[in-house]
Amino acid sequence: IADIEAVRLIQEQDTTGIAVDKSELKEELVNKVIEVSTAVQAYASENGDNELLESVNYSRSELLRSRDTILHDQSQLIHDKADAIIGSLGDYGVVAGDLSDLQTLIDDYVAIIPKPRTATSSKKTATEDLELHFKEADGILRNRLDKLSEQFRTSDPEFYTTFHNARMIVDRSKSTRLNSSHIPL
Repeated sequence: IADIEAVRLIQEQDTTGIAVDKSELKEELVNKVIEVSTAVQAYASENGDNELLESVNYSRSELLRSRDTILHDQSQLIHDKADAIIGSLGDYGVVAGDLSDLQTLIDDYVAIIPKPRTATSSKKTATEDLELHFKEADGILRNRLDKLSEQFRTSDPEFYTTFHNARMIVDRSKSTRLNSSHIPL
């Protein structure tokens, strides 16, 4: 019973917070990526480096719509491009601390990517585990307790009858069904 309760708690766990955390972190990451990429774009434009300019040219909406692994790749690319010219980005509002913050956000985002899926999988596994625990509990009832209750048939008939009555499963849905001919139109 303790195992069933522990598995039930996993199964009923509210996982919406995980998705909210991921969404908030994605928003924070995209904001930092835009801050760094626009500085790199301004630097590239001023220096006539069209290749650099285009390699970091992502819009906020494009980044927000990106799949998780793609966003990671885009963010890391922008970080690495900025890191290569960090000494020149101070005039554009980006310093080494900004790149450190960006890398931390990238790493945090990579760590949170699988969490919603993992939580869903854990709940699915818990549901499957419940079935196994119920079968195990039924086996204990049928193969042990039902068998042991026989010794009370004559020595304590009231207990024996109460125990077996409690073990009967009543299907209330069958006893409360209406005959379709008696349903008012």
